[in-house]
Amino acid sequence: MRMLYSFGYFLDDPGGHVIHSVKFCEAFEKAGHEIKLIGPVRKFTADQREHILPEWVIPVKGWNNAFHLALKLRKALANQALQWKPDFLYVRPALKDTLAIHWAAGAGIPLFVEINVLTFHEHFRSGRFLKAFLSHIIEKWELKHSQGIICITEEIARMIKSRIKNTKPICVTGNGFDPEEIPLASFNTSARDELDTPESAKVILFAGTLEPAEGLDLLLPVLKDIKDLYLWIIGEGKEKSKLKDLANKLGITPRMRWLQWIRSEDLFAYLEAADFGIASLAAVRKNMNEAQSMKVRTFLGAGLPVLIGYDDTRLRKDLPWIKKVNAIAPGEINGAIKELLSQPVRDITYRKQIREFAKKVLSWDTIANETIPFIKSVLRTDCSG
Repeated sequence: MRMLYSFGYFLDDPGGHVIHSVKFCEAFEKAGHEIKLIGPVRKFTADQREHILPEWVIPVKGWNNAFHLALKLRKALANQALQWKPDFLYVRPALKDTLAIHWAAGAGIPLFVEINVLTFHEHFRSGRFLKAFLSHIIEKWELKHSQGIICITEEIARMIKSRIKNTKPICVTGNGFDPEEIPLASFNTSARDELDTPESAKVILFAGTLEPAEGLDLLLPVLKDIKDLYLWIIGEGKEKSKLKDLANKLGITPRMRWLQWIRSEDLFAYLEAADFGIASLAAVRKNMNEAQSMKVRTFLGAGLPVLIGYDDTRLRKDLPWIKKVNAIAPGEINGAIKELLSQPVRDITYRKQIREFAKKVLSWDTIANETIPFIKSVLRTDCSG
C-alpha cells in the first residue's frame, strides 16, 4: 500500500506528536509499504534533513501563519497525490491541514483520520475558546468524510461515536516506543553520583512538563512518609515553583532533584539509575480517564516499573510492574510505591522481563501491524461497496 500522511503540526518542533507520527510511518514502511509524509516546518536545514527526518518526509516551508500554511500544504498534498497516486490519505488533524483534507475528500482519495486527544477539551481547558470551537467543527467534518477512524484510547472512540451519526469503522490503537532507540537499562549508579543520591536510596524518575494533570503535588507527601525515597524531576513547567514551595513545606527538599530539559539520548543514564518511573497521576484534571503516555512506554521499554493514575488499555492491571492508582484516594499512592519497591526492581533479569513485555505489546512495529489490517479491511469494503 501507499500511504500519504498529512501532518498539520510543525515537524521541527520537539514533542510527542512528531515522534508518534514519524515512528508510526517508519514502522509502516518497515512492514513493506510505501510512505510519504507532508508537514510544515519553520526553519529546515540540510543537516536536519540528514539527521532528523527520513527521506520520505516532504517539509513545507511557510510563514508562521495558519492560513498561509494551509494553502501551501494543500498545494503540496495535491501535487503528491496526483504524481504519486497513494492508496489512501492518513491524517492527524490540525487546523493547518484542513484545506488539504478538503481537497483530498473532493478528489475521492480514501481518508483515514487519527484522533490522539479529546481536542475540544484540550483547547477549552487551555483558554483557547475560539480554537476549541473551530477544531470541534472542522474535526467533525473530517470524521464524517473519513472511511476509517483510528483512536488512541477507548475513551476517544466513545467520544467520536457520540459525535457522528453515521457509524464509521473505528480502530483503537496506541502510542509506542522504538526498541532500537531505547535499550535495556541495567542498574548503574553514575547518575546517582552526579545527583548526590545514595545507592541505597529508592529513586522515582519523572520526565515531562510540570502541569497540574501530572499530579506531582499528590506524590510529594509520600516522600515525607517513606524516608529513603528520592524524586528526580526532569522538565520545566508552570507548576515548578508551586512544587518547590510544597517540598519546602513538607521538609523533603533534600531528597528532591530538579533537572532542566535534556536531550532524549541523555535520558538513558537517569533511567539506569532509577528504581521506577512515574506518569500522570491526575489526568482527571484534564477531563481524561484514559491515556497512552509515551514516557510510560520509554520506562517499560528500558525495563523500569511504572506508577500511573489513569487507565491504559494496553497495560494489563495484573502485571506486577505496573501500578495504577486513584491519586485522590488517601494512602493509595503510598501503598502502590511500597508494592513496587518490594519487587527486584534493580535485577537485570526482572528488567529484561519488563522490556520483553514492552517490545511485544508496545513497540511501534506492534502498533503498525495492528493498524494495517484495519486499513486494508476498510479499503476492501469501500472498493466492493
